[in-house]
Amino acid sequence: MGSGRPTHFRVPGILTFSEGTETTDFDRRTVRAMLHVEFGIERADRGYNPRYSVSWTDDVTSSISFSKVYDDQDNPSGGFYPVMTFDEAAEACPIVTGASAWIYLPYEDPKNADGTPLEALKYDERCRQIATEMLWFCSQAALS
Repeated sequence: MGSGRPTHFRVPGILTFSEGTETTDFDRRTVRAMLHVEFGIERADRGYNPRYSVSWTDDVTSSISFSKVYDDQDNPSGGFYPVMTFDEAAEACPIVTGASAWIYLPYEDPKNADGTPLEALKYDERCRQIATEMLWFCSQAALS
């Protein structure tokens, strides 16, 4: 979900975009986990595939985020690095045209805990893990 901004997480030169293999609504469990790590998330509109205003700090302009597939017109068409994070998505995703390289960072999908007493804990853990590792990855990319 999302559009890029020039200094995402204060890492210069990194633009972030999110894409998937299908268009779905922003999972309420993911929203809750992101709120727990102090993302600002507000629903910008209603209806099918709503858009959200997402920000990390008050001094950085929020991005408008929504669910979309990898070849959506709002995503870049070349010179980017898709990062696959869940096995199910990696298996379902075809070759992404225009990608400079393919990066696979597998994580246990928190949806495996949906409906269990561990649900919130697993979403919070995965959110923190992905955010920490993506920040490190983007900072390394910005240095090269």
